[in-house]
Formats: sequence, C-alpha cells, structure tokens
Amino acid sequence: MGARRLKRRRGAVADWLKLLWAPAALLVVAVFDPFGLDSAASNASLVTFQRLYAPFYPAEHQQNILVVSITNADLPLSPDSDIDWPPTFNDYATMIGVLAGTKDQQPNAIFIDLMLDRPATARDPVEKLCDAIAAADQDGVPVVFAAQLEYVMPEALRNCDQPPKIASATWSANDGAYGLSYDIGGDRILTAAADLYRRSLGNDTDVFDGLVDEETDMVLMWGARPPVFDARCDLPAQGATPARQSLDLYLSGLLLNPEKRRRYQRQQKCLYHAKLSGRQVMGAISPAQRRLAAQFVDGRYVLVGAELSDLLDRHPSPVHGAAAGVFLHAMALDNLLTYGPDFIRRAPVWTPLGLAAPVGADDIVQSLVLILLIVAMAATTRILPNSTRLERVIAATQARLFSMFVLVVISIAVVWATFFQLRWTPLNWGGVLLAGLAMLAPWNFVNTIDKAFLENRKRKERDHVSS
Repeated sequence: MGARRLKRRRGAVADWLKLLWAPAALLVVAVFDPFGLDSAASNASLVTFQRLYAPFYPAEHQQNILVVSITNADLPLSPDSDIDWPPTFNDYATMIGVLAGTKDQQPNAIFIDLMLDRPATARDPVEKLCDAIAAADQDGVPVVFAAQLEYVMPEALRNCDQPPKIASATWSANDGAYGLSYDIGGDRILTAAADLYRRSLGNDTDVFDGLVDEETDMVLMWGARPPVFDARCDLPAQGATPARQSLDLYLSGLLLNPEKRRRYQRQQKCLYHAKLSGRQVMGAISPAQRRLAAQFVDGRYVLVGAELSDLLDRHPSPVHGAAAGVFLHAMALDNLLTYGPDFIRRAPVWTPLGLAAPVGADDIVQSLVLILLIVAMAATTRILPNSTRLERVIAATQARLFSMFVLVVISIAVVWATFFQLRWTPLNWGGVLLAGLAMLAPWNFVNTIDKAFLENRKRKERDHVSS
C-alpha cells in the first residue's frame, strides 16, 4: 500500500508540474528573448492594439492638420517648368506664397518635408524662395524645412539673408518609435512634429523641453476615420459604433476574406488627415483663388510632402497598411496636440546587475501576471496523497480553465493600467495569452478523462477482487 501511495503522490506531483512548464518557458523568453519570440509577439500585440484602438482615437485635432501631397499626377508643378522632379525653387516659392494665406486667414506653421539637396543655378535661382520664406515669417507664419542627413541646413537655402528654420524628418519605422529629436551634423534637432508642437506651446515649453532632453520616444496611436468623404474609400457604415468599427478594422486587417481584403486595400488610400494635391495648391493663382485656398489653411498646421512612385518614402501603418512619411509626421503632430506630454511611450527598461540583457517594465509585468497565474493554479489544484488518476485529471482540467479565465481578466486589467494610466504601450498580451493556451495542452481532455475513468474502474475492480 505504501508503494502505491508513493506512486500516486508522484503522479499527482507530475500532473501539477505539467501546468508550470508554459509559465516558466514564457518567463525565460520574456527576460532573455533568445530567438526573438518575445519581440515578435510584443510587436504583434502592439499592432493589434493600435488597430483596435484606432476608431476610439480622439478626433479633436483632426481638422487642425492639413497635408499637401505631391504625386506623379501633379508633375510638373508649373506649366512653364521643363523638368518634372524635383520642383524648381520658384515652384516652392509659389507654393509657400499660396499656403501662407492672407493676413486674415493664415496657417499656424508650414513644414516642407522635401529635400532641397541641390545648389541654386542661373536657370533655377533661389532668391524668390528666400523672399517667400521671409515674407511668410514676417506675417507670423514660420516655414520649417526638413534637415538634410549630412548637413543641417539645406544647401540651396544657406545663402538666404534670413536662415530658414529646420526640423528633422527622421522616422524610426522599424520599432514604430517617433523620436522628439535626433543628432544631425553634431547638432540636436527637433523632429517635425516636435518642432511644430513646441511652437504651439508659446512660452510654456518647460515640461516638453524636459522630455526632449531625456530623448524620450513616442509611440504613435492612429486614427481610422477619414476626415472627408472620398470616392476611392470605404467609410464606416452609417451609425456604426466605434466598437464595431474597431472589430471590423481588425478583421479586415487579417486579410482572410477576399471582400474584406479588397475593402482594406481601398481603405489604405484614406488617411486620417485632410489632403490637398500639389496641383490644387499651385492652381490658386488669382486673388479669388488665393482667398479660397486661405480658407483651407486657416488655423491649421500644413505639412508638404511627396507620394511618388520612385520615391522610397513609404512606411508601415498598422491602420492604413503603408503611408508616405509626411502623413506619419502629421499623425505624430496629432498625437502631441491630443495627448501633450502624456503621449504614449515605450515601457522603461533597466539593466540589473549580473544580467547582460536589459529587462523592460513589460517583462516585469508579464512575470507578475505569470506569478498570479501560478497562484491561481495552486489554489485550484491540490496534491492529494490518495487522489485517483481521474480526480487528478479533473482537477488539472479545472485548473487550466480557471487559470485561462484569470489570465484574460488580468491581461485586460494590466493593458488598461499600462496604457490608460501609465501611458505605456500595452504589455505583450498576445504572448501571454498564447502561453496560456499552451497550458491547455493536451487538448484531448475527453479522451484523457475517459482513460482515467477506465483506469479508476479497473483499480476498483482489482481492490474488490483482492478483498
């Protein structure tokens, strides 16, 4: 009898330990990430959350931003130009003159996300552009140009009497982070969105300047609904709730159903902010047309960029598939105007003594979730010396199901706490849930219980015969 009890105890311990392999494996993967599994799962969790959150993104500043997009159909920008790309400096001057509006209707600022990386020539003089920049600045409309990678100041503008303002157009698309500043040519330059947002603060910039000094990166949240109807786009159904739009956007992103795939591809053309084409801007020549154009730019931040087939300036967007860089700057500015210094950022990272790899706050949160999960399993599964195989299997099944329920509840609570309270990117809830599903293995609960039931019946028969 003692040997039989010892065997049962060992079987009970083995059954309970089987529940622990998934949390232990996830803990190792979360901390050391040996095969990049945690990073991949974390990025997938973030992208999924961005899609689900997009219909709920606040739209209070959507109308404060206007994008002027130069496409292949807009070239050449002026009829008298003998080259398509790049536009002449006189074309830039004309565009700035239109976008600067009138004295009664002006934009807040203009950002030119185009590289003026060529010198002025007799056929392509820069004096008119310099005059347009100075005139806009005198009227209270700052014109900011994208800084070059090798040189801070665009080459063509170095000889202007009044040096133009510059901002970095750098974008870290690999990890979805938008920096507030970058080191270019030995100088720390604000990025486009950070520069425009800082100008909106006036003299109250202390808090934001502190974030810039700390080199804090921002993780973008995206909006989903286009600002105006576009025949190329599919808008959400009339009366659709944000929850329904969120689910529809996520399912469309899976690209499984052909109809949803076509709808999702059409939706990629519908970006979040209002857009004018380069031809629409350059066509505003007469005073009446100028006044009409001024109504579009009044009180807005205007960002000018290009969407050309040969220009490699497209970056991934979790909502729209891919977007030109100027739209990413627009979304980053929208995030800053909406959230202010409380924008979403990556969870902090530390490097404890004795560990070669850094440990992030999300790793710690995941570990705490696993600890709570193990406690839930321990409270559900008791190791009984005299328990039968059937009792242990039933207890293990209950533990798995109860633990999954606890896991889902805790994951939702932690996502709410990290995103809405701490303003961090949500924890790797996808990886945690996958590990939780692995805990449900083996999946054949019915067969396992049937086998245990037969073993239990045979044991009773043997005990009856022996007695």
